[in-house]
Amino acid sequence: MIETPFRLPRRQRRPWRVIVAMADSTRRARIARALRDKGCRVVPVHDGGQLLERLSAAILEDDPLGRPDLIVTDVELNGCSALSVLSGARDLGWDTPFFLVVRFNDQATAENAFALGADRVFERPVDPQELATAAHTYLLGREPVGRRR
Repeated sequence: MIETPFRLPRRQRRPWRVIVAMADSTRRARIARALRDKGCRVVPVHDGGQLLERLSAAILEDDPLGRPDLIVTDVELNGCSALSVLSGARDLGWDTPFFLVVRFNDQATAENAFALGADRVFERPVDPQELATAAHTYLLGREPVGRRR
């Protein structure tokens, strides 16, 4: 089967910027690859400290990549909790979408994530293609970060 190369939608002038924060390097790489296949520019980070550094730089507008269009993170990160990062981002008024990955059948954490403002929650093991398709569909319905008011 021959696949048609992915093309950015006409209204999208640049690739979506997505941070993928996962301690598991294999899971991080698979999700990053699936998102790149959907036309995203992916910034992989391996722990909570790196995620906080990237977001701090974006807040201070010191990051050449700019503010991310989406953050995909495992809820369990070394260095800090993804739920704390999500809560802090929402407290700052950021509406950047967060997709969180939680343990299988961890309903309490999923409910807490939604209460804090998560946009989507996926259970492990997550299918990278399913996540990337959900991200693509979700982002198609949003204004680019630079155009939100």
